[in-house]
Amino acid sequence: MKNDQPLRRLDQMLHHYQLGERYDVTVGELEDVFFTIRRNVSSIVKALQVLGWIEWTPGVGRGKASQLVVRVSLEQALAETIQADLSAGQFDRLAKYVQSYQTLAPGLLRAALSEKDQRQKAHNALTVTHYPEVRVLTPSDTYWSAELQISSALYDPLLRLDEHGFLVDHLAFDHAVNHDASVYHFWLRPNVKCHDGLTLTAEDVIFSLLRIRDTRGPFQWLFRQMASVVWDEQEHAVVVTLDGPNPLFIYALTTANASITTQRRQSFTRGDCPIGTGPLMLSEWDPSKLMLKRNPHYFSDNALISDITLFHQGSALDHVLSLHDDDAQSEQIDIHAYSFLASRPTERCPLSDTECRQLLAYVASQRRAHTARTQLQPVHSFDALYPDAPPTPNLSGTVVLGHPNWRLRYKQELVDWVVATLETTGLTVERLPLTNLDDLSGCRPDMDLLLCEEILEPPLEYGLYDWLLTSGVLRYCHDDNELEHHRQRVQATMAAYTGKDDLLALVAEVVSKGRILPMFYGRKIITRGQQVSGLHMKSNGYLDLHRLWIRPDTSE
Repeated sequence: MKNDQPLRRLDQMLHHYQLGERYDVTVGELEDVFFTIRRNVSSIVKALQVLGWIEWTPGVGRGKASQLVVRVSLEQALAETIQADLSAGQFDRLAKYVQSYQTLAPGLLRAALSEKDQRQKAHNALTVTHYPEVRVLTPSDTYWSAELQISSALYDPLLRLDEHGFLVDHLAFDHAVNHDASVYHFWLRPNVKCHDGLTLTAEDVIFSLLRIRDTRGPFQWLFRQMASVVWDEQEHAVVVTLDGPNPLFIYALTTANASITTQRRQSFTRGDCPIGTGPLMLSEWDPSKLMLKRNPHYFSDNALISDITLFHQGSALDHVLSLHDDDAQSEQIDIHAYSFLASRPTERCPLSDTECRQLLAYVASQRRAHTARTQLQPVHSFDALYPDAPPTPNLSGTVVLGHPNWRLRYKQELVDWVVATLETTGLTVERLPLTNLDDLSGCRPDMDLLLCEEILEPPLEYGLYDWLLTSGVLRYCHDDNELEHHRQRVQATMAAYTGKDDLLALVAEVVSKGRILPMFYGRKIITRGQQVSGLHMKSNGYLDLHRLWIRPDTSE
């Protein structure tokens, strides 16, 4: 029997039988009550008996009536069901109760959520609903933000950036860079304990760096330049030698992808992952949730919450009720977010390469109209590459525009504006929502244009370098040979690097080919939540899981 059917069957009974009264009933009568056939009645009665909602005494002898007592009200049964599903993490079911029992369910659900929140606070624990599904936790193998957030809690990099964007030592207690930034020494913090109680070794560090160098994927290009990673016995340091000078390489070692793990792995129902040293430890990982526990032997600042459970259910519930408090104390960080429109016409596309370039130039000339409505500012750095007032192209046919499945209103408005602008040329635009912008290989043959937003990592100078090597827009627009040539140009630039203008010149070179249009930019503020309730119904805002802390109850 489906989870909500006992409630519906109880509700049907209560329309015919008073609570607590004893009745003589026949199976035939219950057929009419439940609007079902005879063979289903016994399974319905048995299910309600098991739940303790009814008392049922079968009649003895042919034709004898059975005795029925309804023991709980619909409100009591609904409260029990909500509590049971809340404890089991079945958050998607809770929203259905609100829709089905609009008079009773909202109040009962709020009470149950509040009680759950208080229990979590008492145990210094956090439950998060509708956290995105996590498939990979090896830091070198993922480039999805939801997975990298967890990797950042499970594993540690050699270096990290502080809140002001400055490099600070982490697993390495000291480091040194030679005069042309081609050789890096890292002196490792001694006696760092891993989650399994063993000590992190230099072999683990070397293994991790070689793994990220040799892992295929967009971030490979940040680390492929490592010619060797060895232990220097005389210096008692891990030495990384690049195949050429690169003063920005060291920032790549602060990213979650470059986190250090052991060579040992641990297995869970959902998959396996390396053992780490981070402030949180993975205690459970199955298709429905992840459970993290505080690492009691962490070498740096301990995690502030003892237990964190990340459930993948609950997105529907977030539209019904939420305990998330937007006024809770939080830390705000600036990020550089840029939107791009790019073209790579498919075989079915009605446009030639020249017409695609004309189309992007026309969109560039229309950006001020969108700015007037939304205050999004156009990227003007490359305006000289486009004509000031190009004529409206006279086009026809259907093109497919791929774009992320954005939920924020200003991003949805951006998609609407781009579609409307493209259609002023006579084109018909079909929209293709994308669920994973990190891997476009499967959908690239189906779209002629791509609209996306990309973030430049801090500091901005490194962010430009990172974008030139790992950008999804560049991977969409270019084939493997073109990418290889482009990345060689980037590395050649770094060998004679003089400053940020060198990187901007490379970006201009890419834009000048007419396949990529930088659209709008803005220094967005992202809230990095620190203070949370014991039950948090929000799928994002967890950039540093180990820095979250439970907000105390101030109601008394």
